[in-house]
Amino acid sequence: MSRCHKQSGFTVIELMVVTVVLAIAAMYAIPAFDNFFKSTRMRASEGDLVTALQFARSEAVRRGASVNLSAINAGNNTNEWGNGLRVWFDTDADGNYDSGEELRVVAGFHNTITMDGTNGVSTVIFRPSGMTNLAANLTITVCDDRTGEIGRQISLLTTGVVATDSSYNGCP
Repeated sequence: MSRCHKQSGFTVIELMVVTVVLAIAAMYAIPAFDNFFKSTRMRASEGDLVTALQFARSEAVRRGASVNLSAINAGNNTNEWGNGLRVWFDTDADGNYDSGEELRVVAGFHNTITMDGTNGVSTVIFRPSGMTNLAANLTITVCDDRTGEIGRQISLLTTGVVATDSSYNGCP
């Protein structure tokens, strides 16, 4: 008595059809992931900047003394906050950052993120009242390398209050 065993598995044709369907799906999904990652980086950069500003303000109020927020390695380009920020307390009251005075450091932002609008301001001083040394409100735009995409806009008011606009669409 011979029994017929039915073999199970996939044919080559079935495997090729599945492979083609997956390739087509990946072709549409990969650009969407790229936009997702870029948007995530932009939100993270906005969050890091807002957190640094709020931390500097709260430290000034808590200490009852001025606390500084400065661009790291700005060099001749004082608008370059993208290299990172440093929150520091001037322990020797000489007006200059010295090693060991930092309270918090925000490392450089992702290389596709640009921050514009600092208008030559490389240091913001938060006074014990929470107010800043700024003569006018400071508005910083956070954009990435996507042309015409929605960016983020962060406003630091002279009162020390930080406001954000996540629907800013003025990016180049």
